[in-house]
Amino acid sequence: MKIKSKNTIVLILILSLLGTVLFFSAVKPFKILVILILALVFSALISALYHLVSKKGDSTGLMISLTWRIGISAFLFIFLLIASQMGQKR
Repeated sequence: MKIKSKNTIVLILILSLLGTVLFFSAVKPFKILVILILALVFSALISALYHLVSKKGDSTGLMISLTWRIGISAFLFIFLLIASQMGQKR
């Protein structure tokens, strides 16, 4: 089976990750949010890999995907620092 769109792969990955998280009912909403943000970082990395492999001469999509990954990672880092200062350690 060949999947034509990279967005389909990313959507399947995010939905399966979300399903796994929601399966465990003891998980707090804060942890779910962190896992979803990590899934976004991972999907941006997968998108960059797709652009690297499929379009050998065009680096625009690769740069956009990596820029999104860096921005989301920086947001997650700042979010975790603020959450830690507010007492949301677990």
